[in-house]
Amino acid sequence: MERLPRDISTVAARVRLVKRTATIVCIIPTLMIASQWLDGEFLWNPSRALMDSLGRWALRLFLAAMAMGPLHRLTGWAPILAARRRFGVATFLYALAHAFTYIGLEWRFEWSILLEDMIKRGAITVGAIALVLMVPLAATSRAAAISALGAPAWRRLHWLAYPAFAHAIYHYGLMAGRDKREAFVYTGIALGLVLVRVAEWLSKNRRRWPTSPTSSPVLP
Repeated sequence: MERLPRDISTVAARVRLVKRTATIVCIIPTLMIASQWLDGEFLWNPSRALMDSLGRWALRLFLAAMAMGPLHRLTGWAPILAARRRFGVATFLYALAHAFTYIGLEWRFEWSILLEDMIKRGAITVGAIALVLMVPLAATSRAAAISALGAPAWRRLHWLAYPAFAHAIYHYGLMAGRDKREAFVYTGIALGLVLVRVAEWLSKNRRRWPTSPTSSPVLP
């Protein structure tokens, strides 16, 4: 009778540890960017350098958030899922700061120029789509949203993470210029994560498929 509370407290302690670790990981990029700013590394073009750094970290945190599910399925260690929300919310905040830097510091809220730039450069439009897709994900990231929407509807809504993920990586690749090595690395990681998810879906649905002609309802 005493073991259950002890097990529960152990799991809760692990979840708290994962959450705290994830929070620290999410804060580290801000400290690194601040250090680079103070060291004068952004002097060549402060707004552009800040924008690029924020965007790069947003994508890295997005990769981390998307990796939590596959890592849980591969390791069977449930507490790791507690980091997913932390990484997901941090992704949105860094992406929002990235967009604000572009709008406010790069173009000084000149909306006509912004619109012209979006029309001229498809990469900006792709990035904007990624950010818009992240909004409902961030807005429904708390556990209360699952109760309000219902678990099935919440899960369907959070499939938006995949098109948002794809648009974010495509945006980064388009903005990377000639040296796309880092973009290729991120793309490779993303494809690996998607393949893990597809393999899991196929495994779950294999039992539903007909295994012989006689079991198929569409055959005479």
